[in-house]
Amino acid sequence: VPSDQGPPPTTTTAPAVPDGRISASELGRAGVDLPAWQLSSDCPTRRVIFRSNLDVAFTVTVMDITYSDVDGDGSVETFALLGCRIGQGPAQQVVGFDRDRSGAIVTLGQVVDMTQTPGQVQYIAAVRPGGNGTVGVQVGDQTPCCGIELRHVELQWRLYRYDGHRFRQSGGPTAFTPVPAAFGSVA
Repeated sequence: VPSDQGPPPTTTTAPAVPDGRISASELGRAGVDLPAWQLSSDCPTRRVIFRSNLDVAFTVTVMDITYSDVDGDGSVETFALLGCRIGQGPAQQVVGFDRDRSGAIVTLGQVVDMTQTPGQVQYIAAVRPGGNGTVGVQVGDQTPCCGIELRHVELQWRLYRYDGHRFRQSGGPTAFTPVPAAFGSVA
């Protein structure tokens, strides 16, 4: 005697989350919009196509790239350390990228940017997955350029978390070690 168990259960599946893993070469060809650069208004921000080196002024280069799932959708997002040649050294910022439902590359936002303000981030060395929904950025208190050697730069790893609208620091040191006044200075 056949038993009546009713119709088979239906399963619904959510649309697949687009893979936010974007290679440096693919990102370089994408023509993306970037957040403003604090160090130079001459660095491009609209429909930027990246170059392979920083030899030409006001061109943007992907200096480092990593992947981390910061929005909790189960797929990683792309984080690029970008450089824009200004004078003897580059302006730098870390920017997050993802894909929209159609697969197009979109800019999530600026994770961190360098400034000329003493005591603030003046150098960005690297980017890496931070774990637990964060991205890690290695920052420094001064740029190794123009007579300043890398060994004199205070480097710190800081973690940044995406809140759905912007990135905020969520771990690591929040300040650099103050530089003592010069010995023998007159008050």
